[in-house]
Amino acid sequence: MREDVDIVRKSVRRKFEVRLASGSAKIAMLDLGFPGLSLPLGTSMPARGVFILEYVPGTPDLEVDEAGVTATLLFGGKPFRAHVPWLAIAGMSEVSAPDRLVVDTRRDNDLPGALKIDRSLVERLLSEFCTMRVYLGCHPLVSGIPESSLPEGWSIGQRDLCLEYGLDMPKPISDLVCEDGGIRATLSFDCEPHLTFVPYDAIAAIRCRGLRSSSRSLPRRGLTSV
Repeated sequence: MREDVDIVRKSVRRKFEVRLASGSAKIAMLDLGFPGLSLPLGTSMPARGVFILEYVPGTPDLEVDEAGVTATLLFGGKPFRAHVPWLAIAGMSEVSAPDRLVVDTRRDNDLPGALKIDRSLVERLLSEFCTMRVYLGCHPLVSGIPESSLPEGWSIGQRDLCLEYGLDMPKPISDLVCEDGGIRATLSFDCEPHLTFVPYDAIAAIRCRGLRSSSRSLPRRGLTSV
């Protein structure tokens, strides 16, 4: 268990250092109550549910070590020396596209700070970003997807499957719903509509793109495109 945690820390640190060396590193967090996270008193989660910090080369007293990243950043125009543990980071935006977020959930969900894919997270991401691509690939839990939920010829074993969702799609997904167990929606496969259901446990990775211009109120019983 300890070795697994160390592997995750090293992996996140390496990704951060690569992005920082390229000119900028934006990290996203979904939980401001993570143990060891140090932010100014009174810092709250934005209404959209994703908290982002940006680091650039030359950031005052920037320190990177095995535990996390520490630096003096501006919060409301006031400097504060913030510390972010590697395990508190849910994703990092790409340097060339600051409106993107990549969440890789293939690490052990039992690890401290590991991201849990559930209805709450998916609703947050759909509310925050224009499109959300869900990758199933060869995730060991894809067996939880009902056979009738995918069209013939689109089985998991034959291709690295990616499904795309969004509230602002050019062709609206009228029946997009986040249920307690997974995402239900009619999607297009080779221009043919098919009702799908994807359990949250079957999701291997999520790539979000394009910040929405405004956050919309979410129906209590799920998400429907408007």
